[in-house]
Amino acid sequence: MQAQVFTIKDGTVKSGAGMFYDSGGKDGKYSGGENFVFTINRDSEKQNLIMNFTKFSLSEGDWLAVYDGENTDAAQIDVFSNKNSLTGELKASNSALTFVFHSEPGNSAEGWVAQIMPLDEKPVGSNADFHAEEGVVLIYSLKGLKSESDGFLMEQMLAKQEYVIDSEVHMKQENLYVNCHDDSYAFKIKDLIVEFQHTLGYEISIDFMRSVEVAGHGDSH
Repeated sequence: MQAQVFTIKDGTVKSGAGMFYDSGGKDGKYSGGENFVFTINRDSEKQNLIMNFTKFSLSEGDWLAVYDGENTDAAQIDVFSNKNSLTGELKASNSALTFVFHSEPGNSAEGWVAQIMPLDEKPVGSNADFHAEEGVVLIYSLKGLKSESDGFLMEQMLAKQEYVIDSEVHMKQENLYVNCHDDSYAFKIKDLIVEFQHTLGYEISIDFMRSVEVAGHGDSH
């Protein structure tokens, strides 16, 4: 099946494999004063929608909100901006994601590039690489970690926290997975990693991406 190409607008589309851009397309820039609500549905309702963002650049005051479902009544995953970049994998808990984009009058920037993954593929570093049996899996973007041994030290530090069930650093994918009882600890864990830089002796970048509910256990929002 030929890949489909979508730019953000008002409306709903169905997609297999494809690309998703801001209103400027692959190489252009979006314009100021834009307000769109755009939903991408997977062709098959039995398949999770997985997207991989490879570029994200917004002007000050502009934002992209993402909802885990077919409309804005679904749980909000996050609001992304120039201070909270959307990079890497974005996975719906079902077959749809809804995007709400706002740009301030007079603003313009490169926007984003995202791949809508085929049904039989997933980006390297998706949460399928980490298995948990209860609670939620908190997924972080982790950049700047220098060695596997430093990753092991980080896992040991997290293991000492009573609310952490398990954790795993993926060096190649630059991701950190933390299995917790619930997602209320998401930013506490991020603060711990920031403090852990003193032990490492160098700076790293840690950003909370989202929580994924472990099937059959609790709510992830």
